[in-house]
Amino acid sequence: MASSAPAGGKSPAVGGEEMSEGAGSRTGVAGALGLSVTSSVAIVICNKYLISTLGFFFAMTLTSWHLMVTFFTLYVAQRLRLFEPKPIDARTVISFGLLNGIYLGFNSVGFYQTCIR
Repeated sequence: MASSAPAGGKSPAVGGEEMSEGAGSRTGVAGALGLSVTSSVAIVICNKYLISTLGFFFAMTLTSWHLMVTFFTLYVAQRLRLFEPKPIDARTVISFGLLNGIYLGFNSVGFYQTCIR
């Protein structure tokens, strides 16, 4: 049985134009990065508003809420098959977390105050 994929690694696009398979992947990566930056900035703005304006001084609670929302959003996206989960190495994740924590330990109080205010 012959493969239905066109030769040369190209797939037909709308309007008869051809698009390489890598172009769709790059668009997806760019979209994911853009969404990541946008959501990070939105979280910082929301946190600043909650802490500065409303006087909500429970930063750990905010962090746990953000993590819960992220978990449930990713869970729903996985169930809708918007992405395919891949196996990860637990040692790598733990090492990254530890190094990130150490790095944060070297930041000055002024840096944190600048971020919060």
